[in-house]
Amino acid sequence: MAEASKRRGLRKTLERAERLLDTGNTAKAAELVEDTLGQDPANAKAHHLAARILAGGGNLDAALVHAKRACDAEPDNAAYLTHIGQLLRALGRDKEAAGAFSAAFQRNPNSSAAAQLGFQLRQIGDLGGALGAFGRAVALDKGNVNAYLGWVDLLGRATTPGFDEGLSAELFAAVAGPLSAPEELAPAIARQLRHKFDFAAAPDGLDPADPLLAAYLTHCLNVDPIIERGLCQARDRLMTRDAETWSASEAALARLIALQGFVNEYVMFESAEETTSLAALQGGLEAALAARGTIEPHHLLAFAMYRPLVRLAGAEALTGVDWHSKAGDLAEIVRLTLADALVERQLREAIPTLASIADETSQKVRAQYEEHPYPRWTAPTPQGAVTPSVLLKQMFGHFEPPGFLDARLSVLIAGCGTGRHTAAVVQAFPKADVTAIDLSLASIAYGKRMLDELGISKRVRLIQTDILEAGRLEGPFDMIQSVGVLHHMAEPIAGWRVLAGLLRPGGMMKIGLYAERGRRGVLKCRDIIAEEGVGSSDADMRAFRHRLLNDPQGKLAGADFDKVMERADFYSLSMCRDLLFHVQEVCYTPARIKRELDELGLRFVGFEEVEALGLAESYRARFPANPTLDDLGNWEALEASLDDPPEGYVFWCQKPVP
Repeated sequence: MAEASKRRGLRKTLERAERLLDTGNTAKAAELVEDTLGQDPANAKAHHLAARILAGGGNLDAALVHAKRACDAEPDNAAYLTHIGQLLRALGRDKEAAGAFSAAFQRNPNSSAAAQLGFQLRQIGDLGGALGAFGRAVALDKGNVNAYLGWVDLLGRATTPGFDEGLSAELFAAVAGPLSAPEELAPAIARQLRHKFDFAAAPDGLDPADPLLAAYLTHCLNVDPIIERGLCQARDRLMTRDAETWSASEAALARLIALQGFVNEYVMFESAEETTSLAALQGGLEAALAARGTIEPHHLLAFAMYRPLVRLAGAEALTGVDWHSKAGDLAEIVRLTLADALVERQLREAIPTLASIADETSQKVRAQYEEHPYPRWTAPTPQGAVTPSVLLKQMFGHFEPPGFLDARLSVLIAGCGTGRHTAAVVQAFPKADVTAIDLSLASIAYGKRMLDELGISKRVRLIQTDILEAGRLEGPFDMIQSVGVLHHMAEPIAGWRVLAGLLRPGGMMKIGLYAERGRRGVLKCRDIIAEEGVGSSDADMRAFRHRLLNDPQGKLAGADFDKVMERADFYSLSMCRDLLFHVQEVCYTPARIKRELDELGLRFVGFEEVEALGLAESYRARFPANPTLDDLGNWEALEASLDDPPEGYVFWCQKPVP
């Protein structure tokens, strides 16, 4: 009886110690844990809490001793095994850590444990094992965002000498599931499709009923030139036939080409004969719409391979048709290329404007994005919720984030485009109130529709304005993000100065800029385009891309266009224009970033993604006296020595507290 009472008392003591530890009262928690171990030296939970306390104080070796004693007392406790794995990983004992995570998963096979194992196996280079672990994690919980992102990161890089049924099944599950990261998966899916189908024999060499092919053309931006040529050939052959004579398979392929056309914004080249046939087809369809006559679904499908249905005069009448029952293969195309576009037209009327856009360069940039809202996206990048200070601490271990970030966070997104970045911020920071501004009403309207569909638009205030006029906004903001925007201004620092004025003291700013050295190839290509007088109309860009894709050894060979064609941006009309035909572009070096930060009175915190790019290791080797990686002078020297420098920078800076 006395022994049972003692156990209950120790259990309550440890429960109190755990609450104290969770709320930051480490000293008192340590007293209670020490007292418990004095009475019960083999108490598993006491050793586990002791390990947590010691690890929090940086004493990892001593923490590991206690963690192992906890596991000795309760060898089947998966949480204790997981903690051992975390400590071993922190100590750099990666293979042992993988063993601990594997044991934890065996004891309790859940999604979180499988994901932990996957990340650790990837760390030690066991990519096959990591892929399997991530796959198990996603199978156990299809909503596990971190596991999914780890999975697609490896899947998207997977290569095989021939078609692989198992890998293809995984790729299909990854792209067609509740979470989807099509941009990461597209390269690997394209490789598998190239192994499976003869695109040179299109359309006869393609099977539109193939699940992976259908998912790829529906969800992914095609990033493969051979597949593009095959689709162009298939579309041309279908167009030369009377659509009413198409077989079911041909109609299904036409539908997939139309859906891919929506994704790539009809970037594929069309011959003069196709353009003439399309004009005749459009004339017939518009006449039938005006007369309220019969519309042949296959004729609409043929038009949709080349243009969005919203381009048809009188197309609004098509939204009143029950296409699901009349012609199921058209229902999704009508929604994407007509109904959604009509919704956006309505939405743009209700978007408030802060001030007229007077700057000449801003007017030109706005005109570009009104013609080509950028970027087109159909699903948000998977993003789990995260505490802002934890996120910053994970990226920059030397930095102490301000505490106010974890309260009700006010965020300004300066240059929100079509809302993809906005959606990611809203999902990442559930407590954030977001204001998003952009020059282009067409882009904002697209973003508003997408945010509405995601059910998160109530947390976002969308406004049309120039960054140069953003000082009229009601600030200050705790955080400002402007990625891929300032470098399209005539004087980026002028816009940056406005943003700095809107940031509260201690506030954080995330900036993305083009890199001068890393974009030398792109800049060379832009110079050639300017010298040749290539225009930026849809037809001009299609023709120029066709020339590159079909004459790689011609006049432009050796001008770095081969590298440009390896980029996903090349395969979408708005992204290709943004990449090669933008009306305004300014590039930066680390030295220039430092000069402008100094002028604005902002403190550089660090670059994102330097570990993934392999730059952190190079930096530490060259500048061991600066382990925090926050000296822009060092980055200038390092970048100047690189054969293949990054094409852009994404970094964080802070406004000092006076």
